[in-house]
Parts: sequence; C-alpha cells; structure tokens
Amino acid sequence: MDAQVMFKADADLNFKLAAQAYMNYLNTVVWPIERELGESSSDEYDDFHRAWFEDRDLEGYSEWEQENRRWNLMFSRYREKGNEAVDIEELDAKTPNEWMLHPFPLWKEEGTRNYKTTGEWRREEYSSKYNYDRIPFEIDEEPDLYDPRYFDKMRVAHRAARLYFHQPSKKIKLGRVLGYGNWIMDIRMYFLGPRSGFQTKDYVLRWGWRKVADPRIRQEQRILRQLRGSYHSRQSVDPLRLGLGEQRPFAKGHPVWEGLDEYDSDFPPEDSSGEEGPPDTPPPVIKTRKELMESLPLLFKGKIEMHLERLRDRLDWLQMRDDVIKHGPHDPADPYDWKHMDYILFEHANHGSLAGLIERLIQQNETVPNRVLWCFWHCLVKAIIGMEYPTRKFHPWRRNETNLGTGLSEEIPASDNLRKRGKRLVHMNIQPAHIFIDDLSYFSGTREHAMVPGLRIGDHTRTKQVKANKSNLYYTNLRTEGTYGFYAPEQFGVEWDHIATLDPNGWEVSESQNAGSFGPWTNIWGIAITMWTLITKMLPPVPPQRSTDPNEPVHYCALLLDDPKYAYIDPLFREILMRCMRHDYWERPTLEQLQISVNQGLPRMYEGETDAFITGWVKRMVCGSAEAPYPNSQTCTS
Repeated sequence: MDAQVMFKADADLNFKLAAQAYMNYLNTVVWPIERELGESSSDEYDDFHRAWFEDRDLEGYSEWEQENRRWNLMFSRYREKGNEAVDIEELDAKTPNEWMLHPFPLWKEEGTRNYKTTGEWRREEYSSKYNYDRIPFEIDEEPDLYDPRYFDKMRVAHRAARLYFHQPSKKIKLGRVLGYGNWIMDIRMYFLGPRSGFQTKDYVLRWGWRKVADPRIRQEQRILRQLRGSYHSRQSVDPLRLGLGEQRPFAKGHPVWEGLDEYDSDFPPEDSSGEEGPPDTPPPVIKTRKELMESLPLLFKGKIEMHLERLRDRLDWLQMRDDVIKHGPHDPADPYDWKHMDYILFEHANHGSLAGLIERLIQQNETVPNRVLWCFWHCLVKAIIGMEYPTRKFHPWRRNETNLGTGLSEEIPASDNLRKRGKRLVHMNIQPAHIFIDDLSYFSGTREHAMVPGLRIGDHTRTKQVKANKSNLYYTNLRTEGTYGFYAPEQFGVEWDHIATLDPNGWEVSESQNAGSFGPWTNIWGIAITMWTLITKMLPPVPPQRSTDPNEPVHYCALLLDDPKYAYIDPLFREILMRCMRHDYWERPTLEQLQISVNQGLPRMYEGETDAFITGWVKRMVCGSAEAPYPNSQTCTS
C-alpha cells in the first residue's frame, strides 16, 4: 500500500483520540486561564467591535472624524518627529484630546515638501526581535515574574497545539516556537514519516495564539491559494500530505465566509480552484465611486445596510460557535467545528530569513557582494510580479499540475490586455523578517539558484487584493497595515491631511492621487526598502529622509547615493533603488521596467567577485546558519 494512503488511513482514528484529549484540555486548562486573565476565548469581534457596528446609523458616523484625526496625528508625528512619536494606543492613553486639535483637513497647498521635519533620525543597527533566527526561547521556558502578560496565553496556545497535533503513532512532533506576531505563532514541526527509516521532513506550523480558530488564518489561506505555483512566494503544504484532517473552505454566503471583508460592502469574486486565466480582452470601464454615489445614492445606502447585517450575522455565529466549543454538541460535518482547527503548514526555511542574514552581517562586519544583491533583487522582483500576475492564472504552463507543484518562475504577460487585468495583490508588510532564504537548486533545469539561494516572500497575513473605487473606510484600514519604519508614502504621506474624509463610506480617498493608492507600486516600495536595509544593515530612517533637490522627484534613498561608504554598490543598482523609493507612486518604475533592469544587472561582473568568492561567501554567510537537527536535513551545496 502507498505510504501516504497507509498513513492517511489511520488519520481519522488519530484525530478522534487527539480531539477528545484536546477538548478536555480546553475545558480544564485553556478556559480557566483565560477567565483568570479576564479575557474571552474569542476576541476577534469583542464588545467594542459589536458596538462599533450597532451604534452607527447610515447618516451620522460621528466617531469617524475623530478616528481620522487620530491616525493623521500619528502619521504626522511619524514623518516629522520620527522616533519621538508614539503609536496610536499610546496616543489615546497619554494625550486623549491632542488629536482633536490636529488640523483636519488642511486647506493650504498640497505638496510633499510642505512640512518641516523636526525630529532627528537616530541611526540604529537592524534587529528583529521576532524572526526565525532569534528564537524567543522564553515562551518555552517556565513563567517568569517579568514576563509580559500575553506570554501566558501564548504558552497555553503552544501547549494546545502540541496536544492537538499529537499522534499516537509518533509520526508528528512539535518543537519550539520559531516566531510570533500579534495574532499568530510559528512552531517547528517534525514529520517522522509513515514507516521506520522514512526521511524526516521539517515543517512550520502557523497557529493562531489568541484563539483556536482564526479568520485571519483563513484569509491567508485564501491568498496562498491565489499564489499557488509561484516559485518566489512561500508555498503552503497540503495537510493531507501528512495525513492530517481536511480543511474545508466555507461556501460563499456562510456567515463566516473568509471572503467577507468587514471594510468592503461588495462581495469579492469567488476564488476559483481552477487554472483558467482571464480573458485576453480589454477590462471593462467602471464608473468611479463618486459618480455612482451621486447617481445611485439609494443603491449605496442599501448595500451598506446589507453589509452591516452580514457582519452582525457573523458576530452572532461566532458567539454561537464559542458556546459549541465549550459545551457541545459537536457536528463533524461542520468545517469550522473543533476537529477542523485553523492552521497553515509551510516547509521549514533551513537558512532562515533576510532578517537573520542582516544580523549575521552585523556580527561578522560583512557586506553583501554586488552579484548576490542582483540575485536577491531578481527574486524579489519575480515575487511581486507573481503577486500581480499569479502563475496559476497567467502563466502559459499553468495547466500542468506538475509545474504548479514544483513552482513556476513568475512572468509578465505578453498581451497588453492581460497586463491590465492584474490581480493587484498587495503584501502591505514586506520586510526582511518576512523574506525566507531557500536552498540552492537547479530551478526549472537552469542554474538560476545554483550559486546563490533563491528568496521567497512569505507571511501573507496582511496581504490584500486591493480594489479601486472603494470607501474611505476601506483605504484608511489599509493605511494602518504594516510595520513601523517600513510604511510606504501611500500610508504616511502628508496628502492624507488634505482629504476631507467626513464620511467613512464616501469617495474622497478613492479620488486622491497618492494617499491610499495601493497597488503593485506599493510592493515595489516594500522590496526596495528591504534591500536598503540589507545594504545599510540599519533600521529604515524614521522620520523618513526626504531628498532635497527641488528639481528631482522626492525620494527617500539619499543615504545610498551620497554616503561614500556605499560607493562599492553598483551605481545602476543604487539608482534603481532610488527610483523605487520615490514618494509619488507614478514616479516609480513599472514591473516591466524592473524586469528589464534585472536582465541588465544579472550578467554584470565585479572586481574580486569570482564564482569561487561568491560560492564561499554564500556558504559562510548563508548556509552556515542552517539548522540540521537530523542528518538528512537539506543544506547548501555548490
């Protein structure tokens, strides 16, 4: 019998036993601890969120202007004072009335140079507290008096995951926590194989640490399905390959359908599981939101009312589900039942992330060779091309299942009509800790990654398929996504202060030229600021350092151009980064222009950067970091 079939045959029995033990663990350990901490088991939609939706009528929205003032003040401090600024929570706690005094909107002439930077950029070496190369051992240790309060909940979630995935046959073992964020934790998983002597495989389990079932993970699964087959995007692993239970998606219209966006009153198109591509015809011309609101006001009001009703239905359903989890009865046919917890599996990145590489560069006082920079840049450009034109929809070889399984190198469609039908997937949080280093390989029969490992963009917890002509609320929510220091000008720009967004369902942001204009150019900013960080080994400048030449478009890459310390970097490469870090998105290169520049840079040779030198550098700085807990774990080879 095939090993995978043999292993799958006992999966239901294993899960039945594991689920019984897991439910007992929830009732005796998890719920009592959470009650002691004074927190609910499901904080996805707490009382505040329910009140937020129920207390608003379609005419008033009295809190909306206050919300805008808070965010405008925070980003004003970000671009003007930098590290002296405080985040939104501190702003509410320490200065509850200060944001009401922040001018909104500004009526003076709009311009990226029309504000003064008063804060000083304090240059700091790069460090990432929660990346795969600086493992938070404290979560696995015994509680300490000085531990943050949320560590208790994370320890509970970690133990719950170990219990849930425990198999009597000992084929799966969970290791330590590799990293964690606001909502999720990543845990090392070892798959020991269905029979003795079977090769061990390492995986990463993404698990919601605030709850046992997480709609955010469902949303990331949706994005990963769209990116299936894109070689330079981190791919998920089908749980059925390990004999784990099937994760069934919700049907369209279900109260917790993962396609329901609380900030978008329109249902998105249903995500097809096939590989059919878009038609090679010009996309339809769509009226702007302003035109539709002025011509069909009653239609918009009805859509908003219907959307709020769907959100209330979801709140009620989640509350009902919490009661079922705690008290039963359980329905095995329910895809959201206790047997089908939300999680994602990834193959383990043996060589960590760019964040870990930067820290090793600092420790060993090393720099990145030009040839390696071009190879890394090539991977990142390919990754964001795949986010605009996913291979499973646009690649000419996509219908071959083998090709999708092994990964296809992302390509820009040749047809102008197809290029206009890009999916506009925006990561919203590209940074070194979310870019993983692959093994050396002869990808697709070429030597593309034979000397320098490839990179894969991961962590799509914040990735959105951004739409045009949406509400002020929709774009303001996207404005707040990301990591401090890596925000794009579309988020922190002064243009936001000039928009009179007095209605959350209004059209003003959708008509703005730069504020809230998220698209593939936002991903271009993200990979450029990441490469800036890799080269300088510093955290991004806060406040952002604007260029001063009034005859050139404003950009934020002056350090690489002016500091003699970086003169060893290819001038063409520095110029490309400068163009990618321009303030106005229309001044940045297009994906087509980036692909051309990559093709120009890859063949370049530099003094002292021989094949032997590059191979030695990669082995010393990249492959030397590989964790190899088992003899057969993959490592870099030349």
